[in-house]
Amino acid sequence: MNRKVDLATAEKMHKIFLEIIIAPDYDEDALAALKTKKKNLRILKLDFSKKDEATSKETVSVMGGLLVQDQDVLDEDFADWECVTEAKPTQEQLESLLFAWKAVKHTKSNAIVVANNERTLGVGAGQPNRIDSEKIAIDHAAEALDDRAVLASDAFFPFSDCVEYAGKHGIKAIVQPGGSVRDQESIDMANKYGIAWSSLASVTLDTKRLIKNERQAENFGSRVWRPGIRRRPRFEEESARCRSLLRAGQLRHGRDRR
Repeated sequence: MNRKVDLATAEKMHKIFLEIIIAPDYDEDALAALKTKKKNLRILKLDFSKKDEATSKETVSVMGGLLVQDQDVLDEDFADWECVTEAKPTQEQLESLLFAWKAVKHTKSNAIVVANNERTLGVGAGQPNRIDSEKIAIDHAAEALDDRAVLASDAFFPFSDCVEYAGKHGIKAIVQPGGSVRDQESIDMANKYGIAWSSLASVTLDTKRLIKNERQAENFGSRVWRPGIRRRPRFEEESARCRSLLRAGQLRHGRDRR
């Protein structure tokens, strides 16, 4: 929970299976109800006031070293989005798309989230291709799908089949970064089904500065494919720092780990 838990909320929590609850605070009667009516429940109090403080670097091991980057804690803004289809999202759809976009950021590997302006309806991830993740998300949503449902993808659609599948299941608004060489095919498919497609294609950054391989740079072009990267430090600066630490013996090379 991102707000104080009151008794009415605690009573609703009894209807679903929960093992852990995290919230900034609890009313006394709500806390008493949770403690007495649920067994083996972990109740945690977390200070949310520090959520906007500066974060530490994230590190991911790769062959030959480390990838170091800032955490993705940027606030998204509708002004950064561009609708590239004939249909335009309504204000309610924009709010739902923003919520879905925040949720999909925390979902890994070919991530798809189906949501409305109140909650997530289905989540698909960890699949070898994006269409399979989408099928899982829409299958999870099942009967909860209605005319308010929207879809978010954490990366571009490589083919138009993702948009077609969404259209056949009633999705009327999509947010995804864009950047595929087949973007136009997906846009045409969205127009066919009357889907409003919001993209980050209007927010550009010369990714050739971030990708050393010239062929990769040509393929990626100059579009942002992930929200937040537009204000992150250059990757080569962090890579140079890691190489300097390696030479100084302060950082062990990935191949040398025992």
